[in-house]
Amino acid sequence: MACALDPDLDRFTGRIATMAVAALTVQGDSGSVYATKHRRQLMKRVLLVVAGLASLWAVPAVAHHSFAAEFDVAKPITLRGTLTMMEWLNPHGWVHVDVTQPDGTVVSWAIEVAGPNALLRRGLRQADFPVGSELSIEGYRAKNGSPTANGTSVKFADGRNFFLGASDAPY
Repeated sequence: MACALDPDLDRFTGRIATMAVAALTVQGDSGSVYATKHRRQLMKRVLLVVAGLASLWAVPAVAHHSFAAEFDVAKPITLRGTLTMMEWLNPHGWVHVDVTQPDGTVVSWAIEVAGPNALLRRGLRQADFPVGSELSIEGYRAKNGSPTANGTSVKFADGRNFFLGASDAPY
């Protein structure tokens, strides 16, 4: 199976396959004790490399968290402010908004949203979030009290309204 995203990985996995074939077709007397021992050692190396690669691919899944681990469903919040940045990252995107408090101080909020693929399926594009846009965002505050929230919806000044939430949140 070829990996179109990483040609170096294709070359590496091709080398592993070559090593595996070489382990099965040792030159000389294939029934000798030396050939059998050599084949076992080579297969152990191949299996270790494959297991190492498999563990590297599993790491991003471990890093993901649940809604309940970080956000409090009992603390809904509505934020009105100016968009300073939109990050299209996996597994979650982030909307950064400067919110002016009643006393005039400005607090920078980070709003976790669904990943880019989910946002695209909902009709949102990165161009829909120009820096400086006035937004109203509904969501849930972080449990730790920081200016972080999980966004459920965003309403633009022109009236457009979109669902932002990730699939594991309790909406």
